[in-house]
Amino acid sequence: MDIYIHSDGPDDGYLNIPEIYRYMVENNCIYCFLIGPRGTGKSYGVQKYLIEEYPDPFLYFRLAVDEVESLLNPEYNAFNKYNLKEGKEIIFEKMRYVKELAIKDMSPGHEREQIGMAVSLKRFGKLRGVSMEKYTLAFLDEFIPEKTVRKEKGQGEGLLQSYETINRNRELEGQPPLRFICVANTNNINSDILLDFNLIPIIEMMEKKDYEYYAKKKTLVVFPRHSPISKRKAEETALYNSLGAESGSYRDMAIDNKFARHYTGNVETIKLHKGFEMKFIFRNCLFLRGSDFWYVTDANNADQLKGKVMGDPEKIPYYGDSDFEIQQLKRRWYFLPDIYLNGNIKFERSDLELRFINLFKMDKT
Repeated sequence: MDIYIHSDGPDDGYLNIPEIYRYMVENNCIYCFLIGPRGTGKSYGVQKYLIEEYPDPFLYFRLAVDEVESLLNPEYNAFNKYNLKEGKEIIFEKMRYVKELAIKDMSPGHEREQIGMAVSLKRFGKLRGVSMEKYTLAFLDEFIPEKTVRKEKGQGEGLLQSYETINRNRELEGQPPLRFICVANTNNINSDILLDFNLIPIIEMMEKKDYEYYAKKKTLVVFPRHSPISKRKAEETALYNSLGAESGSYRDMAIDNKFARHYTGNVETIKLHKGFEMKFIFRNCLFLRGSDFWYVTDANNADQLKGKVMGDPEKIPYYGDSDFEIQQLKRRWYFLPDIYLNGNIKFERSDLELRFINLFKMDKT
C-alpha cells in the first residue's frame, strides 16, 4: 500500500485516505490509528473522504465535551479549512434534548442535509442502550492531546466502550463491523489510548524497521516516516527555517514524526540471569530486583523466566487495577520512585516505563 497521493494536482504528497480505508476493509481491520506529522493531510483527508466519498452518515469524535461544544463557534468549526478549499458549507448545529451536535451540509443543493453527528469520547463512552445502526464509520480527531492539556484518565476504555455502544452485535447478525479511524500528531507518547491498545511496542518496532504501516489483530497503524509534505515544509516554509524550529521537540513532532520530549535512556534489553529476583507483577509489568538495578519486563515472560532468575511467578504478589490493590502496591513499594529517579530502574519497553510513571503519578501533565 502506498499511503501517499501521487498526482500532478494540489493533493500530491498528502496522505491517501481512500487507499488507507480500502486497506482497512480488505484486511478486515476495525481500527486505524494514523499518527503523523502536522499538516500532512490526516484530519483534512479523512474529512474530505467522509463528505465526498463515503455513502453513509458518520460520527465525528473529539476527546472532551468542551471540544465538541466549541465546534458551535464558527471560528472553531473543524471543517473550516475544508469549506474554504472546496467551496462547501459544512456546519455544526445543536440537537434537541442531547449534547451531541448535528453535522449538516448547507452547501447549495443539499437543503440542510445531516451527514453526521459530533460527539465527545468522554460522554459517549458512558452511553448505553442507544441505536446507532446507521453509522458505519467513526472518526476520532486529535486522540493524543498536547502535553499542555491536562490528561484525562480512561480514554482507552472510553474508546472501547464507544465502539461497543455503536457496533453492538452487527457481526453476529451478518452485518459488517463498525470501522473507527483515529488520527493524531506525535504530541505525547504517554497516552491512555496508545497504552490500552498496546500500540507503543508496535510504533517502536515500526520506527526501527522503517515501516510506514503495519496491521495486527484487526488494527492498522499508519505512522508516516517519509512524508513528501513534511519534506517540503522543512525546506520551503518560513517557520521550519527559523531559529525557533531549527531543532528540538516541536520539530521532532511536527516534521520528523517523533514523539515530543520522549526520553528513551531507561529502555534497554537485558539478558536476565540468577542475579535477578522476581518481586511482583502489576498489570503487564514484571518487576525484578538485581544487585545493581531493578528491571521491568513484560509479565508474559514470567513463566519462561522460571528457573533462569530467582523467584516463582506463582508465589510473588500480583496487583490488579482495583483502587485497593494499587494503594497496597504503592504503600509496599513506596521507595521505587526514588530508585527510578536515581537511574536505577531499566525497562524492556517504553510502555512499561509509562505504566510505572502513571502508577506513581510522576507525569504531571
